[in-house]
Amino acid sequence: DIDLVHATNTLKFVQGGSDRFSVSGDVGVLGSTDFFIPQGRKLLLDGAGGHTYLEEESDSNLKIYVAGTQVVNISNDQWVFDKPIGIGGTPDQFHDDADDLIVGGGSGNTGLTIQSGTTGYGSIFFADGTADDATEKRGQIRYLQGTERMDFHTDNVATAALSLAAAGDATFAGKITSGNDIVNATAGVYTWVGDTDTYIQRSAGNEITFKTGASTALVLDSSQNATFAGNVTLNSRLTFDYGGDHYLEAGTDTWNFKSASGTTALQLNHSTQAATFAGAVSLTRSEERRVGK
Repeated sequence: DIDLVHATNTLKFVQGGSDRFSVSGDVGVLGSTDFFIPQGRKLLLDGAGGHTYLEEESDSNLKIYVAGTQVVNISNDQWVFDKPIGIGGTPDQFHDDADDLIVGGGSGNTGLTIQSGTTGYGSIFFADGTADDATEKRGQIRYLQGTERMDFHTDNVATAALSLAAAGDATFAGKITSGNDIVNATAGVYTWVGDTDTYIQRSAGNEITFKTGASTALVLDSSQNATFAGNVTLNSRLTFDYGGDHYLEAGTDTWNFKSASGTTALQLNHSTQAATFAGAVSLTRSEERRVGK
């Protein structure tokens, strides 16, 4: 048996009669001597309660326990945290769906930085498995440093669902849905939600066709001509920008042909069928002149 006993301020080291080690006060390791605990044994930090401790379970594995629960598992190639992590914030104050990593304390500016090479890329992946396949990267947000482009991928599809270029251009790989706005942009045809017969189409002849009820309503061609299939309704005036901005303006029961200065040159009254000219009317000799009946 080994006995080393001292009273009052306490110093014990008893083996056969238990007590194995007890010191009342600080313990220091002097000189170059190592202080070690055999593998598999615990370093208790809360007395004999055994709730908070460190334990080396193998040559490359150190675990930290708090309240009897493992919170950190440290190996030679990774750290695994079993509880939410707060950097400046308290995780349990936030929603359970997104409290695994909290950054910031709620004041000032807060941020995360991903640094990659000038020709590399930074990535955020959304996984639903660990099988070294598509499940590890179902959803992806990736910034390509070489082209200064940000891509958004879904369901591990190689082509980005949305690509944002350095110039600010946005390229969508599929449909764009927003209420009753444009939903389909495939092969030059733009259709509306819930109405496949209403759309805008770009043709091979550089024409833009507007269709309603599957019928053509308006065609704009490369010569800047506009062809309407039906009636054209104007609220006020129709302007002719040809050497002076002359225009046709609707009045009360009248059509008024005006110059750029707003002077009426001709007024047609569609109620009385009268035509009033503001100036002289010139007719050639060959034209018929009729007054009244």
